[in-house]
Amino acid sequence: MRIFITIIISTIYINSFGQENIFNTSKVNSFADEQIPLISADGKTMFFTRGHHPENAGGKPDKGDVWFSQLSDTAGWSTPQKLDVSVNDKFYNGAFAYTGRNLYLYGNYRSGLSPVPGISVSKSSQSGDWGEAFPVRIQYFQNKSANNGNALSLDGSIMIMSLESYKSKGAEDLYVTFWSASDNSWSEPRNLGAQINTPMQELTPYLSPDNKTLFFASNGHPGHGSRDIFVSQRLDDTWTNWSPPRNLGEEVNTEGAEMGYRYYPDKEIAIFTSTKNSDGYGDIIIIPVKNEALDSLLEEKIVVPEEPIAIAEPVQEEVEATPVIVVEEPEPEPEIVEETPVVEDNQVILSGNVTDTKTNEAVFARFKVKGKSGQEYEHFNDTTFSFILERGNKYIFQIDAEGYISKQMDVATGADDPETMILNVALEPISIGATVKLDNVLFKRGTTDLLESSNDELDLVVEMMKNNPTMEIELSGHTDNVGIPSLNVKLSQERVDAVIVYLAGHGIDKSRLSGKGYGGSKPIASNRSESTRRLNRRVEFTILKQ
Repeated sequence: MRIFITIIISTIYINSFGQENIFNTSKVNSFADEQIPLISADGKTMFFTRGHHPENAGGKPDKGDVWFSQLSDTAGWSTPQKLDVSVNDKFYNGAFAYTGRNLYLYGNYRSGLSPVPGISVSKSSQSGDWGEAFPVRIQYFQNKSANNGNALSLDGSIMIMSLESYKSKGAEDLYVTFWSASDNSWSEPRNLGAQINTPMQELTPYLSPDNKTLFFASNGHPGHGSRDIFVSQRLDDTWTNWSPPRNLGEEVNTEGAEMGYRYYPDKEIAIFTSTKNSDGYGDIIIIPVKNEALDSLLEEKIVVPEEPIAIAEPVQEEVEATPVIVVEEPEPEPEIVEETPVVEDNQVILSGNVTDTKTNEAVFARFKVKGKSGQEYEHFNDTTFSFILERGNKYIFQIDAEGYISKQMDVATGADDPETMILNVALEPISIGATVKLDNVLFKRGTTDLLESSNDELDLVVEMMKNNPTMEIELSGHTDNVGIPSLNVKLSQERVDAVIVYLAGHGIDKSRLSGKGYGGSKPIASNRSESTRRLNRRVEFTILKQ
């Protein structure tokens, strides 16, 4: 039995900052994707990343620009504004810390080029302008994931990072790195260990000002939905010994995905994002949290070591004393040989690459594997993929890339399968006239009732059309030749209509959707046997307008 302990949140509580309207984020949230929120030390500025917004530097396809909102004593959070071009470009931009006038950003910025994995810093002037972002050196740094998640300690000497790197246990793990003034860089990231990290994803960490209380999102610990927020405390200075992670409960976690949780004990508030009511995109939520409620959540009182942890020299509060020293040209780092993943007898590696169907060139894509029992793995922004799966299970494998039609496949792992299963994928570019068969859109036999298993593939169509707001498609329904032809045409038309109802019910305007039932008049295989007749029973769509 799973037990979830819930933080008690008072609905009438006014936080110590003295403003009820700090909780009102209605002006901040939009139709786009709000992510990674953080509040400045004075509590008056909120930074966050907004994805897929038409005002982003790269337009609506742009997956993230840094925006900000300011808190008024009377009006609450202001309508967000985008930071200037020195921080935002057509590539993904996100901020994870703001100390003094320094804004810490994801990626090593390179003028005019896509940032590579790492971190950079931009400094604001007295007038409020942002300077050019410069990369900061991290020793032996590697990150195969495009998911971003870092946290900087209050004194700037400790950083927690979400990485798919050396010694990762599956997907993204949490690591710790320390600032070294003598080396003018951050130390080699150290894995936080098995108490925190699972074979699935640990993301968006946040380290409280006490430098021992850690919040993070995970789909590998028992939870309520896609990803939940957990809290754990460090037990010693090894950074691998932690109290059992505790689920923050249903006041925070839902059947959607919760990420980016940050807790401000001096203000007794927390801020995070949730996809529960946002069609898969994140909305920013701010809630009051009593400090004593958080204390009661942890099973045992953590004893802080008497001696201070020797990590780095303490940093003074003055703005110019922030410990990050920017290095424009870091010295070459020693080559690291990547370890071969360890695969147990009951596991199999699913790997392959993704290419363009027309050019056969490699395509950068996002890969997602979802198990029938609820587990989920993701890998972003790569031309190849590799997942460790359990034998004897069934999985749904999804691949999507900007400018391409998303694809979904069923994957089953058997006891006799080889240790490595190769699955190469070709994606169809989005173009007028392209026709796609929806292999996993299925109906109850002889009816227009969609099977629940159809939802995942239809949701991919919804996402594709939302990312391409001018696209129009025509759906076509087909049957085999068994039965009365006129009834087959009628059934296929009704099934097309059912798909249109689903898409429209998930936010796609009906004016962009049309459809026709063809019955058995357009077979793609022989009707002589059941195995081939099954191929003729299908739903397809054709792109009419991009």
